[in-house]
Amino acid sequence: MNRTTDAAIHLYEKYGFQEDYSIKEYFQEIPLEVDSPPNVFIVRLAIKEDLDNLNRIVTEVPEMKDLPKKYKKAMNKTEKKKFRLQNQLPAVLVKNDEIMGIGRALWSKAVPETAQIAAVAFLPESKEAYPYFISFLTKQIEQFGVKKFSWTNNRKTEQFAEFLDPFLKEPARTGLVMSRFFE
Repeated sequence: MNRTTDAAIHLYEKYGFQEDYSIKEYFQEIPLEVDSPPNVFIVRLAIKEDLDNLNRIVTEVPEMKDLPKKYKKAMNKTEKKKFRLQNQLPAVLVKNDEIMGIGRALWSKAVPETAQIAAVAFLPESKEAYPYFISFLTKQIEQFGVKKFSWTNNRKTEQFAEFLDPFLKEPARTGLVMSRFFE
């Protein structure tokens, strides 16, 4: 819901909903450039073998339990489409041969010039490398004619927002998620 819609907020509150968390959506011209990653972190495009090394992410981010299965299905495409899978580019963040984060850039044929950068699952101790991960993906998608990217700061990414905020412009849109809590 748009943050400025007071009437909608009032209506939700009337029916027992409460403010849960806010969302900020950023649109950024490519590239987003940051310094080199912190020591021992590496960011690279994902390969099929990476999907066998997601145990820790799947354990510590329970909503990601189906992640390896979904990515394996997508990556069982022809070699030619290995990385550009239906207009998406998966990447991993690695530290000491352990995968600390996985995400992707995703763009639509309907709006080919804008990519959505999604950090699908990240371990909290990799916070400092988060901006580099986003920067890496923006560089990769340039070759496909993408001119800008969007990134959403929501509950899943809020722990990394303070690290990325200095590199971003003002949010293009601010929203609010209302939830109904039952006791």
